[in-house]
Amino acid sequence: GTVTMSGRQSKLRKPLCFAEREFCRRATEDLLKNDLSWPFRKPVCCKSVPFYRKIIKHPMDLATILKRISVDRWNSYCSVSEWRDDMRLIFKNCQVFNEDDSEIGKAGHALRGYFEENWANASRLLVTGDPPSPMEATEGETEGTPSPPDCGPPTCTSSPKPDETESTLQATEESTNSVPVETTEPMLEAEAEEGEQEMAPPIAESVAT
Repeated sequence: GTVTMSGRQSKLRKPLCFAEREFCRRATEDLLKNDLSWPFRKPVCCKSVPFYRKIIKHPMDLATILKRISVDRWNSYCSVSEWRDDMRLIFKNCQVFNEDDSEIGKAGHALRGYFEENWANASRLLVTGDPPSPMEATEGETEGTPSPPDCGPPTCTSSPKPDETESTLQATEESTNSVPVETTEPMLEAEAEEGEQEMAPPIAESVAT
């Protein structure tokens, strides 16, 4: 039977996702457009059929189901199976209240066959058959983007670029090669001149003697 839930419990129900709600809406609207659905599009009028509620304790119709899928009734169904149960309740009520060979009874049997063949088990195609919501599409693009490779934690020092390393080595070699050539030869010449000056006085003294 139908269970009446308190406002607090109703808020805890997980609603249908976008794809599930769209699937149920499309299926319900398709049945509403079907020529066979004319007895089931609106609730049975109790004034026209006063004893209907005495026999059918839980009436259901396509318009009521469509309202339960709408945004303002987002938590009426928490699964596609609950929506499917309400659909089958329509056909069950029809079978209980109407004779099989009556006009409404025949329409109910035919529409039930159409529903079971085309919509009852089609929800398994939701993953690939339904367009995602904008949020789901964004998440799908994010998941599909390849993540950068994991290079490990950053270190304190970074390796120089190849161009910087080559230019640094060239500058070092030039400075190393140029310093001894420019500074060593003048120093050797200066030391040689000082040595000659120191040796000169003893030679002059020996000649004078």
